[in-house]
Amino acid sequence: MPHNDSLLIDIGIGECKVTKVLVDTGSSVDLIFRDTLDKMGIDLRDMKPSSRTLTGFNGSSERMIGTIRLPVYAWDVTQTVKFSVIRAKAPYNAILGTPWLHFMKAIPSTYHQCVKFPGKDGTTQTIRGDQRAARELLIAAVKLQQSVPLVNSVAKPIHKIYPQKEEVREVHIDEADPTKVIRVGAFLSDEMQSQVISFLRANASTFAWKTSDMKGIDPIVASPELNVDPTFKPIRQKRQKLGPDRSKAVNEEVDRLLEAGFIAEVRYPEWLANPVVVKKKNGMWRICVDFTDLNDRLVESTAGNELLTFMDAFLGYSQILMHPDDREKTAFITDRGTYCYKVMPFGLKNAGATYQ
Repeated sequence: MPHNDSLLIDIGIGECKVTKVLVDTGSSVDLIFRDTLDKMGIDLRDMKPSSRTLTGFNGSSERMIGTIRLPVYAWDVTQTVKFSVIRAKAPYNAILGTPWLHFMKAIPSTYHQCVKFPGKDGTTQTIRGDQRAARELLIAAVKLQQSVPLVNSVAKPIHKIYPQKEEVREVHIDEADPTKVIRVGAFLSDEMQSQVISFLRANASTFAWKTSDMKGIDPIVASPELNVDPTFKPIRQKRQKLGPDRSKAVNEEVDRLLEAGFIAEVRYPEWLANPVVVKKKNGMWRICVDFTDLNDRLVESTAGNELLTFMDAFLGYSQILMHPDDREKTAFITDRGTYCYKVMPFGLKNAGATYQ
């Protein structure tokens, strides 16, 4: 039956089920209203301030108060959406525009009151629109003789929902070595899990299960030379004292690197840097080296060159052996000795390096 209804859906945003969300193929932004965030109990400290102005097709303008990133749940597909936030009154709680539609590869149909998009399992998912709510808004607009009716409430309470957890199951793939454990998505089908496990078990020897398994790249393929101008005066940083926890973390890291053959003790290096110890979110320590002085010299030495090359790889800095002549430039000091890297260390700018 022909109609002029808007396409309104109920959808999960954040930890809430939000009603009267407009799907608008003509909107270049995903929009949420300040009143909606208040109803959802969203902490506005997570909002990034912005003073941009949004302009509608009718020529009216509205100044944004900020942007906020919230997860949007549609069936089994989750997308973190960057919403523009405004204070204006509207008949909707949020507007999902072309950014969200393009990510979902969605095909919205106002006539059929639905949004169709591919699901994770390859099937087509459908979100049905709320035709009744759409017609109520249309009737209200006619009665009030306004193009944009003011609706300050939602059709039903906003119910708290929870996203689907990315659960995994651990599988031992080598009975002789209990440390060889893989993690497989628990939501995969039994057949898919079986295929993945069988493949990984058959190729277990391909992977490095511990740091010492990483044999590195043959120096014939790549061996970085630090292109430091010989006229630059080497810098030896003064040793910085670390607290007991940080010192223990550095010593444990040194033991790990020595066992893997990544570092070697050095006696009288010309360049010397301090380790930097930072606590990560998971409570573990991240150990780096302050190569600021050396990096500054490397950056200066690249002046006048037209091309820089970059290579990205998992733990790539530990897979490439340093040229023997330049290893001592990576020296760092600890409370139990001085060491240098035999492999390219993390934190060293190798843009000025040459590979042979």
